[in-house]
Amino acid sequence: MAFSFLSAPKSTTLKATSNQLIRKVINLTIFSLSEHVLSQLMKKLFRKTIELPLEIVELEEHNYHLMLKSRLSNGDEAWWIVDTGASKTVFDRNQGQYFSLVDNTSRQQYQSAGINEGMVETKVGNISKIQFGQIKIKNLKVALIDLKHVNEIYQRYHDKHVAGLLGSDVLANYGCQIDYLNKSITFQTKPML
Repeated sequence: MAFSFLSAPKSTTLKATSNQLIRKVINLTIFSLSEHVLSQLMKKLFRKTIELPLEIVELEEHNYHLMLKSRLSNGDEAWWIVDTGASKTVFDRNQGQYFSLVDNTSRQQYQSAGINEGMVETKVGNISKIQFGQIKIKNLKVALIDLKHVNEIYQRYHDKHVAGLLGSDVLANYGCQIDYLNKSITFQTKPML
């Protein structure tokens, strides 16, 4: 009886053939993508991130706010409440030295609703530069709201002045992820949107 050591069992041959077919389909798919799409895909796959420390402030028992430190264009320190429920970033309109007013023709986009307050008077401002760690955000449009009442509450619990509420417009654009256990927030180094 003669044995052939050169032929593989049929199941192994089928697996190899299906793996080769899958590789060919993947190669054809990748090559059929335009250079632009492939470039964008590669950028998203290999994005760099930066992790920044958060301060967790307990305002009342089991009532927490997340605070993030930044630097404004002149180098002054500014503290932000990380507010995942805010659709737009809000800045304290009492801090006029840090923003310029923007003539907003689509004012409706920047109206703000406060809990129990209805619509809040809002203007639009432009902050020329904010820096969170190594993340530099330029020309950020913000809703300008009087945060005096927020700072009065916060003064009871710590000595940091709240400059604004960091909203989902920035958080989503930088693919932010909050890690409560490590008290940190991770930003993508480049905007995603």
